[in-house]
Amino acid sequence: MGAKKNETGKSKSIYIDRLDKIREALGIKTAATFCMEANIDKNLLSSGQKELTTRHLVPILTKFPQVNPYYILLGIGEPVIEGFGKDDSFVAKYVINELQNVQMEVRTLITENTKLKCQLERQGRKKKQSDAKSTDKQKD
Repeated sequence: MGAKKNETGKSKSIYIDRLDKIREALGIKTAATFCMEANIDKNLLSSGQKELTTRHLVPILTKFPQVNPYYILLGIGEPVIEGFGKDDSFVAKYVINELQNVQMEVRTLITENTKLKCQLERQGRKKKQSDAKSTDKQKD
């Protein structure tokens, strides 16, 4: 997926480009105003940032529940869900919850992977020591 260049010549990620389209669809004139209203870093839309995290998404979807989270993440659908009422924010909450669950699962898997690597290294050292001892005994 290609990145577009912004006014300063920096590459914009597809996610930042999508947020900019959402800003326009919401009728918010400036990127700084959008960021201020969503309570996120005021330079996010003009930065060279490539990825979005739940730290960015949660405030946006909380402030603007009519924003289509599938559009932000996958580019599917329209930037803003037409007819989306304040009671319909359950979709945004569901997506946010699922993202947080995935992040927790990734952290758990990374931790388990690290533990398994350590165990494997210990077993390798023990095997080398045991092989060295058996080699020494054979020499005697």
